[in-house]
Amino acid sequence: MQIQQLVNGGEPKEPDYRIEG
Repeated sequence: MQIQQLVNGGEPKEPDYRIEG
């Protein structure tokens, strides 16, 4: 599984990370 951090204009969204598998 790969964990990618989502960055929105420097502000973390909710959820701030998504898990793709």
